[in-house]
Amino acid sequence: MKLMLTLRHLFKLALRQLTGFVDSLFGLLGKILPVPEFSRLSKRMNTSLSSLNLPSLKEASHLVIDSSSLKVFGEKEWLETKYGKKYQRKVWRKLHIGIDGQGFIVAREMTTHLTDDRSCIPSLLTQAKAENAHDLLADGGYDSHAVYHCLKEKNIKPVIPPPKHAAISSVTSTLRDHTVEYIKKKGYWAWYTKTDYGRRNRVENTFYRLKTIFGMKIISRKWDN
Repeated sequence: MKLMLTLRHLFKLALRQLTGFVDSLFGLLGKILPVPEFSRLSKRMNTSLSSLNLPSLKEASHLVIDSSSLKVFGEKEWLETKYGKKYQRKVWRKLHIGIDGQGFIVAREMTTHLTDDRSCIPSLLTQAKAENAHDLLADGGYDSHAVYHCLKEKNIKPVIPPPKHAAISSVTSTLRDHTVEYIKKKGYWAWYTKTDYGRRNRVENTFYRLKTIFGMKIISRKWDN
């Protein structure tokens, strides 16, 4: 089952095409083996997906998180919404992932397009076994006091760029205040070099690999699949 579903994603096949493809492979190999019909594959697909396990942080490392959109209907909902154009359907999924220093995915969560990225941080940290993470890198969309507070409780240093208009907002100096003050004094690129923020680019490469292999559009519209 898992092998057939892997072939389906690699070759972008519909379920009927997949059964015919596998049946022809068995014929070329001279094997007489039963091939599950497409309806059985559709019903049991979620069982195979739920059994997939990801590695976790087994040693001290940094964690990089980000999210990306995956299309469900049509090809232009995200761009149309971004640029304020009219659209018939406003449906896409958001894939949130966390990767370790080597680029391996250690946490993932799929949500609707209405979910705020910052609300997924606790779940991603739990999956990745955050006790082994010393830094968390993310883009400016994750900048919030709630995120800083959550990471402080877990003894994780946030490496998140504040927005350009960010101001020191606390009487008691916080790590975010130090970041804002440092960028105002020495500039963004000085902070970028000091914190080695370029490590975050690895998550962009991870999304590129995922979308190159599996495509930018979800094959199944049913949530569990």
